[in-house]
Amino acid sequence: MHNLNNSKIDEVMDIIRKKIEQGEYSSGERLPSERDMSEQLGVSRATVSHLSSPSSSRRFG
Repeated sequence: MHNLNNSKIDEVMDIIRKKIEQGEYSSGERLPSERDMSEQLGVSRATVSHLSSPSSSRRFG
């Protein structure tokens, strides 16, 4: 696996949290695909893919 910058991952997680809080992503709604999200946020697919790992999921809580 790629060595990803944790600050970039944290930054993307913060953006997603804000989108949820602002109602752009609704509860129970599927998030955009990795490809779409990476394009929307201007990050690599590897960064977005890393967000679905169990270690990253714990940081959303």
